[in-house]
Amino acid sequence: MAPGVDCILEIHSKQDRILEYGENRQFVVDGEALSFESDPFHESTVSYDHTRRDCTPAPQFTHQGLLRIAMSSKPKDAHLGWVFGSHRIVCDVLLDENSRRGISAKQLAVRMQKEPGVFLIVNLSRHGTLMRSLDPALTLIKSQRAFGTSIGIKEMTIHVGDLAMELSCPDHSTHLEEFEAHWSRLYAELSHQVPPLSSLAVSAGPSTTHASIEYHFNGELGRGHGGQVYRAVNRVTGEVYAVKKYWGSKDVRKEAALLSVIHHNHIVRFHSFNEAANELVLEYIRGPTLRDEQATLRFTMLELKVFSKQSLDALSYLHTKGITHRDLKLDNVVVQSRSPLHIKFVDFNVSSDLALMKTYVGTQRYMAPEIAESPGGYDCKADVWSANSMDVPSPSSDTYFVRTRVIVLLRNRRSV
Repeated sequence: MAPGVDCILEIHSKQDRILEYGENRQFVVDGEALSFESDPFHESTVSYDHTRRDCTPAPQFTHQGLLRIAMSSKPKDAHLGWVFGSHRIVCDVLLDENSRRGISAKQLAVRMQKEPGVFLIVNLSRHGTLMRSLDPALTLIKSQRAFGTSIGIKEMTIHVGDLAMELSCPDHSTHLEEFEAHWSRLYAELSHQVPPLSSLAVSAGPSTTHASIEYHFNGELGRGHGGQVYRAVNRVTGEVYAVKKYWGSKDVRKEAALLSVIHHNHIVRFHSFNEAANELVLEYIRGPTLRDEQATLRFTMLELKVFSKQSLDALSYLHTKGITHRDLKLDNVVVQSRSPLHIKFVDFNVSSDLALMKTYVGTQRYMAPEIAESPGGYDCKADVWSANSMDVPSPSSDTYFVRTRVIVLLRNRRSV
């Protein structure tokens, strides 16, 4: 029987004892018949007499026995997750009856993360746990490692004592939405029983980092000013980030310096930077750009008002801190959610903290006239023009300009 939508983890091992322990009975999957096709090029002329005494019975091809953990089999300890080891009472999966063969009472735990399909494999033994995922060599882990289909690491090999086992994530591509909904419900349920599960991971606060080593890159998100942006997963915590790899060497410090002092609900959050590799690590925002979202489903009039308020609140915050974005446009606004509507500004590569600027930068479609025309330079009011130029279609198909609380600021401009 193929794994159902409830199945989150499969465990394979050549050690039959883990299939025989009564504590593991709820996880055991009996040998399953392998599905296969007959040889299309074979045309036999041999006549088989199945009544003869020496006739060989048809072989039964089966899978090796395995364990499956389903969401219905909740862990004994919501704090730790599913615990593997040699202690019958505290472990969810028993690997041995005692620690004589080198398996600790609590050897490791498999803990769900908020991102559907992502686990943390947490070492619980003072001796460490040998693990292997993408790297060909085993690594003695004394902290934790992340794995899961959605981050590109589908399998994890574990060696403890005399036992080797492979943890793998079932394929849920045919019912992905249903699986993710089940996962989110269970994660929320477990989170309510303990402090937020994300707080139990190794700390990953803003800092300098060796991003290319610490992160697994598994998808391109787009291009920003001066660099390429990738989806990346921290190998230790399982947290998902956006990593911007710069083409030049001078831009990373400037953008990182600006973003490190910005803390606003509608502006992308800074996480860390690696100047040596020209990499900036930012909050990963799940959602399309405003341009892509409006091409799919336009905002309602209520959403347009909310969008205006959020955009202008973010602008007001930036300008209060003396920062000018200088490239506001539909492609630099990400729609994080629609219910409720929540947007965030991204891409601060051409932003400036100067009171008066003279550099010709930005996107011409949204650029304020004074950027090109004023010999004396321009200030943060250029952002107000750009915000007013972000034409967002309304349900009536008329172009809606972000005029709420902006039109007063523009009323005295001769170009309006």
